[in-house]
Amino acid sequence: NNIIIQLIKYTMDFLYGYQESKLKPYLKMAVQRLQIANNKKGNTVKIQKREIAKLLEDGKEEKARIKVEHVIREDFIMESNEIIELLCELLHERVKYMSSQKECPVDLMECVCSLIWGTDRVDIAELVEVKKQLIKKFGKEFGEKALHNKNGKVNERLMAKLSVVPPSAQLVVSYLQEIAKEYNVEWTPTDIGVNDLNSAMPTPVGFSVPMAPGSEFRSVYQRQGDNYSEQTNNTQNTQNIQNSSIIPPLPIVKNDPPPPYEPVQQNFPLNNNIQKEETINENNNNQVINNNNNNIPPPIPPPPNNNNNNNKIYL
Repeated sequence: NNIIIQLIKYTMDFLYGYQESKLKPYLKMAVQRLQIANNKKGNTVKIQKREIAKLLEDGKEEKARIKVEHVIREDFIMESNEIIELLCELLHERVKYMSSQKECPVDLMECVCSLIWGTDRVDIAELVEVKKQLIKKFGKEFGEKALHNKNGKVNERLMAKLSVVPPSAQLVVSYLQEIAKEYNVEWTPTDIGVNDLNSAMPTPVGFSVPMAPGSEFRSVYQRQGDNYSEQTNNTQNTQNIQNSSIIPPLPIVKNDPPPPYEPVQQNFPLNNNIQKEETINENNNNQVINNNNNNIPPPIPPPPNNNNNNNKIYL
């Protein structure tokens, strides 16, 4: 019975347990996949830097700030990929040493925990199988501690680069300055509106958005001789209008509602000229009728009556 139980155990471990022969090739494939991913991201970053330089040249600084955050994020991911690549190569060389130990060795603790923690934060399919094999080797409890870094063994630089916290404002401005310098763009950073440069960039307010971008009728929105940079001291909320193309809103005037409509009947007198024309037309019509009556021939008289009694002939 003991022999049967051991055979079943070895069979289950072979089918569903840790397999060194499966871990080693996945580590090698993960290294190659990480290198391919970094090459693609490097080409993408070059294109994005050229687009950001064009935005700075066109004066669209706020959009360039947003775009450069993506470039910074790509740099962070590429750094983390290279760190994971080093960890995979180290574990690939020491996989036999790790397999011979029941518990994770001290000198491989950071490597194993960092691989388990970073697998869910990078888009590399081969690392998923590496994570499964490591959890099968050292147990689910060890895997849960590594996923949440409860033992504090995850690489600190890897955690910083794969963090979801946005980059600082100082880093964003530095990236923009380097891009402008690389592509020979004359650009001076404007005031970002934050006191702490280690905090994230503020929300765009739209100062770099031109007025009337479609019709290009910017002169309609500009006042003559007024740059809209004056301050109001009479109120507590003072506003500095930096863009001369912004027009303050007009005051709202409340008009009284119009009176209800009442129809009015009016008798308009006829014009004297119209009356004279009508009388002339009537006289002309009467004259035409009289002329027509005069032109009527007289009636034909009846024939004479020859039937006299004197002319009677008696037979």
